[in-house]
Amino acid sequence: MPSSARLSGSYETRGWISAGAPATTAPTPYNSQIDPGLVTVSSTGVVTVIAWQTVRAGLQYYLPGLDGRMWVSANYANVFSPNAPNLLTITPATATAKAATNAASIRNALNWFDVNVMGDVTPALRLGLEYAYSADKYVSGVSALNHRVQASAFYIF
Repeated sequence: MPSSARLSGSYETRGWISAGAPATTAPTPYNSQIDPGLVTVSSTGVVTVIAWQTVRAGLQYYLPGLDGRMWVSANYANVFSPNAPNLLTITPATATAKAATNAASIRNALNWFDVNVMGDVTPALRLGLEYAYSADKYVSGVSALNHRVQASAFYIF
């Protein structure tokens, strides 16, 4: 017997009736079931994979003379999308405030680094201090900077 393929699909509508008004069908938004940031789906149904290039490096140094109970560390990361600017197509019909808002919400680069000091005060108590910096860059040219300091305490049992 020859093998055959079968395609099937479904269509669902939901409607409501108001007194004296004709029944209408509410539009159903497209749900891609994919995390935003991995792919984008255009209004015509074309799926485009967002290309992300990442680099990450870290160093850790244990301070001498403290039996490995205190250390400093530093990390750096760079994330870049070469095709993110192409995902927003602005035509005369879409050159509106919405298109400008979309350009301001599409990230195409991120630089991040942190510096940490950690130490074991006792075998059960570890303290740490971190400074972190991140710089987001968006398709619109806007950059968003973030500086953060965090203190941590760990109870190890």
